[in-house]
Amino acid sequence: MALRGRDGTCWGVCDLLRGRGPGFNDDEVELLAGVLRDIGDGMRATLLRQAPRVLPAVSGGPAVAIVGADNQFESVTPAVLDRFERLGWSPDGPGRVSPAIAAALRLRNSGADCIVLRTRSPDGEWVVVRAGRLDGRGPAARVVVTLERAQLPEIVSLVAAARGLTPRETAVLEQVLAGRTCEEIGRRLYISPYTVQDHLKSIFAKTGVNSRRSLVAQLVYTEYLPRVGSEVGPDGWFAGSRAEAARGHSRMSFRETEGSHRAREVG
Repeated sequence: MALRGRDGTCWGVCDLLRGRGPGFNDDEVELLAGVLRDIGDGMRATLLRQAPRVLPAVSGGPAVAIVGADNQFESVTPAVLDRFERLGWSPDGPGRVSPAIAAALRLRNSGADCIVLRTRSPDGEWVVVRAGRLDGRGPAARVVVTLERAQLPEIVSLVAAARGLTPRETAVLEQVLAGRTCEEIGRRLYISPYTVQDHLKSIFAKTGVNSRRSLVAQLVYTEYLPRVGSEVGPDGWFAGSRAEAARGHSRMSFRETEGSHRAREVG
């Protein structure tokens, strides 16, 4: 099921499986369809929640997987298996498609040479998934998939979408995060400084802050500060002093994704 909000954006997907017996009937499908939008809006509203737990740091080395023409793994690195587990998937788990194979299928269906997707782990960390063709362009092409931690500039569009910012407000937000003044933003976007101020007022209202400093602090707090004080791992990110305690927590069944119709982003 695609979980689309009232804005028409897909904010997540859900696999619903039934055991032995009859399949889903029309009434059940209709019932599920009637709540998808509410669930999508709920996932949109929780997009920027504070990370409830911090999982162990990713093991050393690059997180890379090679997917063969049969959609099976030809090779994987230990780091990518660790990433899969943090995204709620493991080889021994239920029959959900792994993130790497899902990315490979999306790449083949798009007809592009490479795509970039973004998804979020249950502990609140954004992950960038890159998929590219190793050989050929047909359905039998092998695909190399890499997973890496997303940086703040790579999730600005998601933050903006979650807060309901318009495209112009999103452009202004990007300029604010770059540290530019209203005059500089106006010159870059070909609008007056007064218009920039109007956009900033709207952004402040939608994000619940009252200044540039508070806006930047809110974004940094959401993605970075919950981990401040934790040990820094070998990849330069916070390992998390509470990692061992968090291992016992259950994983989310809904997989949060970015909603987009563009081939380079998850849809």
